[in-house]
Amino acid sequence: MKAFGYAVLATVILFFATMFIVSPILSNLGYDSAASSYHVTTHALLITLIFTVIFCTIAGARYIVEEVERIIHHKNEEQGLGCAAGQKGFSQAASEKIVERR
Repeated sequence: MKAFGYAVLATVILFFATMFIVSPILSNLGYDSAASSYHVTTHALLITLIFTVIFCTIAGARYIVEEVERIIHHKNEEQGLGCAAGQKGFSQAASEKIVERR
């Protein structure tokens, strides 16, 4: 329920940010007629949606990489490899494996 409340709050904040920040920028780019002024709001919301999806994708990818590193570290400790093997980052360990294969 808490996550739902945060989602609603974020939606309201994004809407008002779109209306007061993105819409004026787009209206200066050539939305002069009355018919096109209706499209400013729609286009501003679409642009905000695109950047929100990009941000959430980046944040989600970072979270997934952290979780994979945590799982690898946990498995290394269970197998008795110690912390030395688990201290390497996921990307560093992956790049070392690629180099070893060549």
